[in-house]
Amino acid sequence: MNSGFYAATTGLMAKMQALDVAANNLANSGTTGFKAQKEFYSAMQAQLASATATLAGGASRMSPATSAINQAVNSFGVLGGAKTDFSAGSLEHTGNDLDLAIDGPGFITVAGPSGTAYTRNGSLTLGPNGELLSSSGDAVLGKNGPIQLPQGQMSVGSDGSITVNGQDVDQIQIAEFDKSTPPLSLGGAMFIAAPGATAQAASNSSVQQGFLEASNMNTIGGSVGLVSLQRGAEMLEKALTMFNTDFNKTVIEEVAKT
Repeated sequence: MNSGFYAATTGLMAKMQALDVAANNLANSGTTGFKAQKEFYSAMQAQLASATATLAGGASRMSPATSAINQAVNSFGVLGGAKTDFSAGSLEHTGNDLDLAIDGPGFITVAGPSGTAYTRNGSLTLGPNGELLSSSGDAVLGKNGPIQLPQGQMSVGSDGSITVNGQDVDQIQIAEFDKSTPPLSLGGAMFIAAPGATAQAASNSSVQQGFLEASNMNTIGGSVGLVSLQRGAEMLEKALTMFNTDFNKTVIEEVAKT
């Protein structure tokens, strides 16, 4: 009974955590530059401590038969975590000079509340003194720090260089990361560098002015997946109810007969 109970418990925990991931994806399906999360699972192995064989020298090991049973009935699935899907979302034309989309793996570098951060959300705004700001109000970083623009017609080149009324002003820092050390999500379309990772100047990305990148979340697939997870969780809840009521009742009745 214990193996079934533990399997149902860990399975339900994994489903509930996966539901959180799926719900967050759907909640951000309309967030500019959002990158969906994909859950992955791993196995938790519970060990049986009996039926061991004694080897020469006094060492012991689990007998082959018991080891096979252990693997069959004591391996439980748990949620290993969630990985970010960095595939590109579609580029949508807005015609707004302050809207920027990144074509390629790059990120716009900003001064976040806790240090340098990176975003794919290129819906920028201007502060009262000409500061170039992200949608969350963080300063967009240029060659020498936060970018401040004079009044006039702004134009952004494919490399992030900014001109106002035809005069060079600054260049947006477009950063890229090695595929082996992708940035970590802060929620929404914001990221930070992973521990030990270093952002590199973009070499495979270009800036598209007057466009925004849509979320890469597939809302239809996400909705179907959410329903599937909910049904799986309901089944596991019913299984736990059986273990806690019907099976325990049977055990009590059998003990009472002895």
